Amino acid sequence: DIDIVFIDDLILHSSALTIPHPFMAERPFVLKPLLEVCPEWVHPQSGQSVQALWEALPKDDRLTLIDRL
Repeated sequence: DIDIVFIDDLILHSSALTIPHPFMAERPFVLKPLLEVCPEWVHPQSGQSVQALWEALPKDDRLTLIDRL
């Protein structure tokens, strides 16, 4: 199973696929890695950057990196 979170600024709604992923802004396990690699990417529907989406998460929902491998 592969989730396609986003492709540049593409917006797609089909019976098989929705891009950007409809729940990405609610999922810390999606936002945390994006925050590290592309914090300036802007969600094409909400107009918010990954940084802003991360900061909008409730603090209790945020992930903490314990140790780098």
